[in-house]
Amino acid sequence: MDKIQKDINDALETTRKWNPLLMIFAMPLYVFLLIWGSYFPKGVLRLASEAGHDPAIPLTSMVTQLTSVEKGLIPPDSFFGFLFLFSLLCFISFYIISKRNRIKAYLLTQILQLILFVIFYYSWFIANLYFIPLVAIRIVYWIGFVLSLIYFIYIFVTKQRARKDFFASLNIKKFLNVILFLWLLMSGINLFTHGLNHFLAHLLLALLPISPILFGLFMVSFLKSYLVTLENLNAVNKNQEKYREEYGYTIEEWYGKKSKMYKEHVKKSKKR
Repeated sequence: MDKIQKDINDALETTRKWNPLLMIFAMPLYVFLLIWGSYFPKGVLRLASEAGHDPAIPLTSMVTQLTSVEKGLIPPDSFFGFLFLFSLLCFISFYIISKRNRIKAYLLTQILQLILFVIFYYSWFIANLYFIPLVAIRIVYWIGFVLSLIYFIYIFVTKQRARKDFFASLNIKKFLNVILFLWLLMSGINLFTHGLNHFLAHLLLALLPISPILFGLFMVSFLKSYLVTLENLNAVNKNQEKYREEYGYTIEEWYGKKSKMYKEHVKKSKKR
């Protein structure tokens, strides 16, 4: 089974299982968890940062204050509430569309999820910045984040996804040396700012500032593979009959019993 057929199977099987109960109970929960996963880390660390150093709250001694410019780039809480309602309405509309066009409905679902994944990526990147006390290092990470988005847009526009993956060409030894250097650097900073108090904890926490690098590499690779699925679904959506006949799907399997295409097919069959 090639990649296009796998994507088609996923689209048809997923949309076939959609029903009113799923939309009423499971879908709101799924959307809530996805958006909550974007909001919670950033929200908790922001509150800890704004609380200042409070011995009663151990987390406050581990986070740092962001600059006013960085704070201005953090989405307000109301944004996530709006995003939840918007996403929920979109999924409901996609469910309605699936009754007539399963491939299109699944394609729209994947596009919306891609947007949510990018927001998830951005929110976790912001959350990790609270563990980086040096503004200079945060600036470097901001540059890396922007470059990762530019790279993502580049491969989307130029369709360079068939080339060798970044992870396959990565020099593991050099990469580990960079990670080790950054870890030792952050450990030294923690030792200088906090002394020997909770030394082991701060030694382990020194790994957190490195996490944006690993997380960024993972997300870029994930989004890159996600684009392949979107490209396949978009091609199938533009010429559905060609792919339906090529892979041997019936009209009922492809469009569903409530679709216009299936009803017309039944009418033609009766006339014969």
